[in-house]
Amino acid sequence: MSGLDESIGTLRGLTELDVSENQITDIPKKALRHLKKLVRVNLMKNHLYDLPDAIGNIGGLKELNVDMNRLDLLPPTFQKLRNLEVFSASFNNLYTLPDSIGKLENLRILGLEGNQLCRLPPGLGYLHLEQLKVSHNRLERLELDLMAPNLQDSIQTLLLSNNNLLELPAMFDGCSRMRLLQIDYNPMRSPPTDLLEEAAAAHEAALREAQDEVERKVNAELQRQTVAQE
Repeated sequence: MSGLDESIGTLRGLTELDVSENQITDIPKKALRHLKKLVRVNLMKNHLYDLPDAIGNIGGLKELNVDMNRLDLLPPTFQKLRNLEVFSASFNNLYTLPDSIGKLENLRILGLEGNQLCRLPPGLGYLHLEQLKVSHNRLERLELDLMAPNLQDSIQTLLLSNNNLLELPAMFDGCSRMRLLQIDYNPMRSPPTDLLEEAAAAHEAALREAQDEVERKVNAELQRQTVAQE
């Protein structure tokens, strides 16, 4: 299928739309204008060069997947998707993100792998993302305040592999929920100091725990032998 018929816009009760793995090059404005009850939209693996401004009319949209298309920009109306929780636009041609992305206060998962991004907008720090995936881009530097004021409290997964990062700023202080950080395949000269300090602290804590466990086992064995002798 190479096109989306405008008549789909008459299905005003539609909550999910999946037209993935087609050859769609354009989405008519009228096709989305009245689909205000949509919650999930899957447009992955098509030939889309842009998203219509009408996408901003779907105020209740929670999940939007546009992976593997040919997008280079997001429409200005994208900031209206205030209920969006999952947005995946991996493997497109995006070279910039609007600063207004920070207004998507309910966004939890942001997938942007395999694009042409050279920078991340400061607005990201206002989000409460749990997952941020930006591997395989052209990022050359990250701002020191990227995680502030909210992202540092929520981020659990941060994927930065295969970029052009020479260094990471000391921006991980307070990221207590972080579980996965990938920064491999970057031309970094040295890892950030705060990461080394955290790794050293974690290693020391693990050694203490192991030592305590050995002492507990030794004491238990000594106590068992004492009881047996009595």
